[in-house]
Amino acid sequence: MNTHNIGRNAPCPCGSGKKYKKCCMGKPKVAFTNYRGQQAVYGEEAILAAYKILSECEAYLSRKNLTVERGLEILKELYALYNEFNKHFSPYYSCARGCTHCCFTNVLVSKIEAQYVKEFVLLNFSKDDQDRFNKIINQQKDEYLSLAEINFDLSNKTSQNQDRYFAKHLPCPFLSDPGDCLIYSARPVPCRTCNSVSNPEKCRNNEKQALTDPFKINDYLTKRVINISKRIYGLPSTIKHLPAWFIDGFKT
Repeated sequence: MNTHNIGRNAPCPCGSGKKYKKCCMGKPKVAFTNYRGQQAVYGEEAILAAYKILSECEAYLSRKNLTVERGLEILKELYALYNEFNKHFSPYYSCARGCTHCCFTNVLVSKIEAQYVKEFVLLNFSKDDQDRFNKIINQQKDEYLSLAEINFDLSNKTSQNQDRYFAKHLPCPFLSDPGDCLIYSARPVPCRTCNSVSNPEKCRNNEKQALTDPFKINDYLTKRVINISKRIYGLPSTIKHLPAWFIDGFKT
């Protein structure tokens, strides 16, 4: 396990490109300002939490012969590290329980995150519940399959697919009627890192909102998880909209 000590001359985890000693070391800084005008001020605890994510990801990617079982353990560890990092900024987000705006988006995930969700569903839901999920998924199967499997490159095609899918307003099959995420503790990185700082009215009116990514950790973590999936399953590593992984059920 890494000690997670940040060297004074190391690149600052905030992503500025400066040395740590000349950037965030010992200096409270503002990550972003939300729609209320509140500034998300962070200190060294947030910097250290970010550094833990960066260092652990690199350590995981340096390992040889990653198995599916180890990959699932790594995901659990990374989710916990992200939660620790995110608690420094979540009080400034607009997101709250019952807000479902982001639950109608094209959630692109790799095979290892899909496997994590699958095992969560098999462990925590009855056969009837699983059949209900399958029924919802198969009702929208053509829509899911119309989003071509793509390699993760943040391309215009990805953005266009996202806009086109969102316009259809199809809810995630794991969204309950009251607006709760039924797989919340197992939700993938794109769901965990979708953090709005806009007025919640924009979400309720399905308007474009301002998302924030402190230190660009969200983007970094997304890419590293996909690379971990590549290490486990080999190339080419495909990503799909989350429910598209379960069109054939949860036990296949």
